[in-house]
Amino acid sequence: MAGGVAATIAAVTVAWFLVTRDGAREARASGDATDLATTRVERRDLVERQTLDGSLGFADERALVSWRTGVLTWIAKEGDVLRRGEAMYEVDERPVVLLIGEVPAYRAMSSGVEGGDVRELQRNLLALGFDDGGELEVTGEFDSDTTEAVRDWQEDLELVRNGVIELGDVAFFPTSRRMGSHSLEVDQPVATAVQIATTTTIQRVVSVDLAASDQGLVAKGDRVRVKLPNGDRVGGRVSSVSRVAQSDPADPTAEPTIEVTIRLTGAVQTELDQAPVDVDVETSRAEDVLAVPVQALLARAGGGSALEVVSGGKTSLVGVETGDFAGGYVEVSGGGVAEGLEVVMAS
Repeated sequence: MAGGVAATIAAVTVAWFLVTRDGAREARASGDATDLATTRVERRDLVERQTLDGSLGFADERALVSWRTGVLTWIAKEGDVLRRGEAMYEVDERPVVLLIGEVPAYRAMSSGVEGGDVRELQRNLLALGFDDGGELEVTGEFDSDTTEAVRDWQEDLELVRNGVIELGDVAFFPTSRRMGSHSLEVDQPVATAVQIATTTTIQRVVSVDLAASDQGLVAKGDRVRVKLPNGDRVGGRVSSVSRVAQSDPADPTAEPTIEVTIRLTGAVQTELDQAPVDVDVETSRAEDVLAVPVQALLARAGGGSALEVVSGGKTSLVGVETGDFAGGYVEVSGGGVAEGLEVVMAS
């Protein structure tokens, strides 16, 4: 009789009642580690991310404005990439040519005129190969050599060879441009200071209208991940965070938003513009910590957390402290926790 009682007591002491986050795990003898699903404690970074709604587009959108009057007789197609010396559109069959520069074309340029716009014109003439037999220099002064170079350029474009750049003949932009949406169509009248179209660079960017209350989620220079419409994921970096909150005039109850711009660092295999994308931003990071899948973590009936450790074909319960949760993993620490430790996963 005494032997039977002792056996019963021993059976009770080698069993425990384990409770997981999903419910109760069945009582199991501590000496039985057969047919258990296990994993190991590993050292890793735990990164928590939040997904934001974004819109895929192109950088540096600017208006293309005409300084001529007449009829729009031709315009580059939406999506066309235009480079130095190429026509952007035509008014009365006279081309408006893209040149590279920071100073806008704001006046006519002819003999005797000086300034930054003339200097830009000279640089472009040299880049296009119109150097007046090697005599043209970048001086900022519209001299006789500049006049001859302009005449040669006009002849190449089949224009009147008068050596004068009229206001509206050229459009200066900092880089090559991508033609955006048209504001006017061929055959429509063109007036001075009327927008013809929008243009952008060829650099892909993502814009996010972030709730003003969430502005602490991102900062300039932060790295992000972007899921494209075709399912590809590419990296990106926050290039700007607006300091001005915008309200929706159509919905006065909506929370104000701030514009966040992200420059993509990976290749984008789509020409889609204004397409919706998902932007994953990092909200927390714990580097080089010991972690296990959340399914391995136990909540003990008496309080606290534990791992069921497998060693020598047997299992035992080891108490742990928990830290960060991210990506289905939880940080664990404690005297009995070490990298490579085998632990039981919840069934």
